[in-house]
Amino acid sequence: MPSTPLWKLRRLAPRARRVAERRANESPAVAAFAPSVVAKATACITSYDALKQYEAPWRKEMAEGRSAAAALLKVMRPWLPALVRDVPGFLGGEYGDKPEVPDDVIGDGERLVEVLANATTRAGDPLPYRAAALAELEPALQNAQKEWSEAEATDKAFQTLAGATRSAAATFQDELVLFRRTLMSVAGRSDKDYQKLRAERASLLDEEDDPSAPPPPPPVAPGPPPAVS
Repeated sequence: MPSTPLWKLRRLAPRARRVAERRANESPAVAAFAPSVVAKATACITSYDALKQYEAPWRKEMAEGRSAAAALLKVMRPWLPALVRDVPGFLGGEYGDKPEVPDDVIGDGERLVEVLANATTRAGDPLPYRAAALAELEPALQNAQKEWSEAEATDKAFQTLAGATRSAAATFQDELVLFRRTLMSVAGRSDKDYQKLRAERASLLDEEDDPSAPPPPPPVAPGPPPAVS
């Protein structure tokens, strides 16, 4: 995991690549870093951009999955009191007790459908409202299963991309630290290229910035002054 925020490394990567290419012929020590700086900076850029591009569909799928689970829970809850009344040992409080966890909601929905399908009256007949309950529950359950399965698949892909991005960023960060030290040794701490590659300068605009790089976050507005008592 890189210690520098990913957005800063994404802003520094194009600068490092251009500095390495532009100054490789000035010093053998700088030239020794040029190929690896370019390769690792490029990998950092590519992985970060792929992650950000996938973020919107990931958020969409996760929202749809959670929404479908919430819709299932909304259908489940009205039937619980009747089952508490009519099915001995049925504990309505065990159903939908973790509404923020879609897997649990879907699992509860599956159990509820099974209870409704199998429960009988004292005379051994199906519950009089079984068909009506299943007509509501089964479509909602199937939709929640589908949407949450798609969300989980999207989340798995997103987490894989996130891991690859962190790895590429950490590799680039290690390379950048060594490259900056070389520039400082060759050209001095006041060198313009050395300064622009410092993490503290990532939020400042530079003529070699990549237009598609993430913009610096907006400044934090100061809080209101303390009340005078």
